[in-house]
Amino acid sequence: MSDYVLFVGCVIPMKYPSIEAAAINVFSKLGSRLETPPGFTCCPEPVMSRLIEEDFALAVSARNLAMAEATGKDLIAVCSGCYETLHAAAERLARDPEALDRVKGMIGPLGKGFKANVKVRYYLDVLFEDIGVPAIASKVTRKIGLRVASHPGCHAIGGEAGGTTRPDMLRAIVGTTGAELVDYGLERLCCGWPMMQVDQEAGINERLFVKLEAMKKAEVDAVLTTCPTCLMQFENGMAILKRSGHDLQFPVFHVLEILSMCMGADPTAMGLELHRTKVKEMAMAKLGGGVK
Repeated sequence: MSDYVLFVGCVIPMKYPSIEAAAINVFSKLGSRLETPPGFTCCPEPVMSRLIEEDFALAVSARNLAMAEATGKDLIAVCSGCYETLHAAAERLARDPEALDRVKGMIGPLGKGFKANVKVRYYLDVLFEDIGVPAIASKVTRKIGLRVASHPGCHAIGGEAGGTTRPDMLRAIVGTTGAELVDYGLERLCCGWPMMQVDQEAGINERLFVKLEAMKKAEVDAVLTTCPTCLMQFENGMAILKRSGHDLQFPVFHVLEILSMCMGADPTAMGLELHRTKVKEMAMAKLGGGVK
């Protein structure tokens, strides 16, 4: 198996270190080492940053890309927004020599050898295409047995770096864990996070609330996301809705957390208690503590 450079972005180390730990564990179990060189910064954020100052946003991305390129390995992003930002920047810089020259001057010494030839990969693509579902299934040692509502997320399935087959990849990968993806009809509806930056009430009521109601009708046990920012939106949004009297509360997992636990990781030693929802409690109830 190949080794990769891991890009975790901002939200994971600040709020959900369990996702980084899960990524390292899952890829290690599958025979790949994830290198995490120090010095990465924000990707930057894919929605607002490019609207405010395009060249600056591109230069921030280029600095991260230059660091990854220096290792000679592909860059894996486990955040959908980071993936879209870095993938779009890499594509732009590879085909636009004038933009490349501008940002090389902006990133100082890192720009001297930067050729914009680093390959940016989305972690689901790597798991499905490079490693394969049979190999993943062979490393699953225990089944979690949950009915889950999936939220693939906009940046993974739309935008400049979207992939229309990723919901199918997600279904196949999650199927190895014993979790059942329950159809609820609004899988592709945005979680509302980008809208929240302008209008919190609209982001909650016109996006998240609608999804949560559909999930409740589908009688799911938990929500499964592919992106830490979407995960944060679900957890924070449910807290806001609870204060308004809405009983729409679900544990919210990142897919890598479930994969890691089903490959033997101890739910008590992953940092799951930093979630705002009862993820650790559900994991303990379904899998117990300790490695099996």
